[in-house]
Amino acid sequence: MGPVANRFYSLMPFVSAVLIVVISGLIHARARKKEKAVLWGNIIWPIGIASISLFLAIWNMLGLVEFDFGRLDFAIFSVLMVLFGIVPSLRVPLHEFILACGGTRARILAVLRGTLVLIGVAGVSAWMIDFAWLGDSYGIAPVFIGTSFLIILSVLVALFFLGQRTGALALLVPLASFGFGVAQHFVLKFKGTAILPSDLLILGTAAEVSSGYDFVLSQWNVYALCVLAACLSALSLLVPIGTAGASVKNHVRSVGVNCLVSASLAFGLLAAYDSVNLEQALDAPLNRWLPIDTYQNQGFLLGFIEMAQDLEIPVPDGYSDQSAEKTKRSLVDRFNKSEDLDPARINSMAQFYETRPSVVVVMNESFSDLSLHRALSDAGYSGPQFYNSLSDVLYRGTFMASVVGGATANTEFEFLTGASTAFLGSYKYPYQLYDFSDVDSLPRQLSQLGYDTTAMHPMNGANYNRTKNYQRLGFDRFLDIEAFPNAEVYHAGAKDRVTYDKILDILKEDEGPQFIFDVTMQNHGGYAEGTVPAEDLVDWAPDGLSDGDLAIQLNTYLACVEQSDRDLEYFVQQLREIGRPVVLVFFGDHQPNFSAALNDALNPNEETLAHEMRTYESTYMVWANYDISQGSDDPGSETSASQLASRVLYRMGAPLTDYQKAQIVLGSDIQSVNLLGYRGADGLRYELQGSSPYEDSLNKLQAIQYLAFAEKVI
Repeated sequence: MGPVANRFYSLMPFVSAVLIVVISGLIHARARKKEKAVLWGNIIWPIGIASISLFLAIWNMLGLVEFDFGRLDFAIFSVLMVLFGIVPSLRVPLHEFILACGGTRARILAVLRGTLVLIGVAGVSAWMIDFAWLGDSYGIAPVFIGTSFLIILSVLVALFFLGQRTGALALLVPLASFGFGVAQHFVLKFKGTAILPSDLLILGTAAEVSSGYDFVLSQWNVYALCVLAACLSALSLLVPIGTAGASVKNHVRSVGVNCLVSASLAFGLLAAYDSVNLEQALDAPLNRWLPIDTYQNQGFLLGFIEMAQDLEIPVPDGYSDQSAEKTKRSLVDRFNKSEDLDPARINSMAQFYETRPSVVVVMNESFSDLSLHRALSDAGYSGPQFYNSLSDVLYRGTFMASVVGGATANTEFEFLTGASTAFLGSYKYPYQLYDFSDVDSLPRQLSQLGYDTTAMHPMNGANYNRTKNYQRLGFDRFLDIEAFPNAEVYHAGAKDRVTYDKILDILKEDEGPQFIFDVTMQNHGGYAEGTVPAEDLVDWAPDGLSDGDLAIQLNTYLACVEQSDRDLEYFVQQLREIGRPVVLVFFGDHQPNFSAALNDALNPNEETLAHEMRTYESTYMVWANYDISQGSDDPGSETSASQLASRVLYRMGAPLTDYQKAQIVLGSDIQSVNLLGYRGADGLRYELQGSSPYEDSLNKLQAIQYLAFAEKVI
């Protein structure tokens, strides 16, 4: 951040604003004195430019402008404002000159004037939208600048014709370019993120929480402000010819033609948006993990459009709301009939309302049982000892995630909403794309049952937009890194035990039913040598592992898992003695980031789907510190992030939503589903787009998810 500009400098843009108004007033008075017609634009355009100069004067007076050069910049800005403010007074003389040329020559000159102005304003707007926030780090490739220019020019021309060949509506383009550019400057400054299309859905909330920030304009913002004034000045020169003295019929015809041209351009832009995938057309992959990188490399406009195109969720074949609702209703009826005949379920429901157990969910960072690799198990590794030896579990088994080595938020999204990213499109990050305010979610569901709901993660709440997303998902509160001062650290972050102690405090302080969702941090990658205490390091050497660096990563990771296992043992023991009913759901969000390399080394020459799927296998268990009435049903079964919550609620005896009931019915055919495929009731894995005996059930699952989730976020 540069130094705040001297408040005395405000006098210069203030004087320029006054001069613009005075000069425009004198020109207006002189025209009236000579009984010449004065267009309203001769008054409105200079006032707009004067307002820009006055805004800078006021903003700087408030101490909200920073500058590295100082007085000279303010002086140049002020002089330019006066010049830009005078230009609109030339619109009538220029127009009269063109008309005096007569006939075809006048029309050619008018077209030339409009073409030059529109091309110039489009080019400057394409530059301004990124310069306003990138400043001297502006380094966007020409192909991206050119594409942005063509898009902006098309919009500008459409608005030019809609505004009846004046600059009245076209001015919205440079205003939007400036506005989005400066807004991105502040969002990057305050949150370090990109403005996403989904952010436009919560402008009211954004305005409400923005009061705590100081919106200090950078030097680049001020330069962009000057360029904005130049654009308004140029657009003021656009005055249509051929309407003065025309008959009503001809005037109406002219208006109609202009609107038709504008509509044609608008429809063309919409068609291009629907049919041209910019990410593919420009061969410029969208960084879905860090959208701001895409914006910096490709420019704000292209990045924003790519993110907007990425919002689209594939519509299931033959889908309609009516058919999806009918499918869901049929599945719910099947569930209800089986439930009425199941005394164990009836008993568990009665127990749920009597005990109101608290629900604690631990999504343990990168926790998995790598004994799934035959070479590791043959070498003697049997996985996390306490976790695997805990005998009184309700469920335990393979947990299919849709991510590997990262993208933690996708797993928590699937668990909290019951929606699988398998049906959202390839490799999307819902936390970066969608507004969950109207989406059914586990915290919202339990809150309606009288539960207090808490999310916790001992890291910056801005990561994955968690602060915003947890609120939208219905959590009462979110405890981020600020709630864990001086936390004991292991490997990559606060120890698991630190978060467990926080959970125990909540359970002891509030006797009401609690839903606590804990996203740990300890085991996060990478796993370089020396990142765990030397005394904790293990030394597993499975056959096939010849890569020394990979071996270091493996053993560092396994040391982390053992520490997590010790912390889990402590936590379970505390829950046994806490004196209130608690259900613990524990799962790993994904395998570590070296899993693909490890899989290739230990399991070469495998069939592709089985090989790929192994890296998406994590592990889960569900445990309670009290006896749940309903007996265990297949405690060793596989499940997926999107299906686990409904299974847990069913087992607890909690009431289910219709969507969850339908999920459970379809679960008899589809044990698990993730981004790569699914496991059928026959125990075999199938690709999402391949044929299988369970295609109909998969299609039904996709349809009811589209109805429950997609229809609420698109």
